[in-house]
Amino acid sequence: MLALKRAIYVAGTLICLASPELACAAGVALDPTKTQEVILQPGINNIEAMADTGAAGTIVVAWRGNGNAHGYHSYMVLLDGDAHSGGAGHPSLLVPVEDKTTADAPFINVINDVPHTFDDVITSVRFFRSRIGGKPAFLLIIAARDLGKAESLISPAPVAIDIYRLRSFSAEEPGRPIAYFENIRHLVSAGTYCHADKAVATELKLPLPRDYAGPATANGCL
Repeated sequence: MLALKRAIYVAGTLICLASPELACAAGVALDPTKTQEVILQPGINNIEAMADTGAAGTIVVAWRGNGNAHGYHSYMVLLDGDAHSGGAGHPSLLVPVEDKTTADAPFINVINDVPHTFDDVITSVRFFRSRIGGKPAFLLIIAARDLGKAESLISPAPVAIDIYRLRSFSAEEPGRPIAYFENIRHLVSAGTYCHADKAVATELKLPLPRDYAGPATANGCL
């Protein structure tokens, strides 16, 4: 899966905390006071002014059951092509996510979370609105616990956090879609966590999701 693979794509560890209040993103401070989560519901979510061009979009959230604790949500992001100058007559544009783990398939079309039992989330997928460099930014944040460095699924583990920014262009170029989520920062948590969203809250100073179901401890461990 994308989030799990991204946990190992950087050879070195990069910790980017500009201050206790600000987390770096693309060389510009990501201010938590100007960063708000986009709350999604199961099914179709219409998002106004999602692209930097002002074009609206849609995020489809679907549950893929597995009959056990290994079901997951899949997320597909679409951009209104009719409202985008590069739409080229396509009313709905798929917005993939940049994947630097492989040169063969540099974009992932659908992303998945890994909630496990929900109180020990392995991979978290969340969307935010923020401002970077004084301009609106629509962000995707994927946080993945590195279970290769944990004793079990519920044990503390370092967390890889990837921040993506939605980029859109006036025209396609060979190998590049009109719109995609560009990876602007890769972080590895300084501490270890039993819940991916606890790492996001601590490392990026962002609020926990409304439906957080993990322990109230600092690292999300019992």
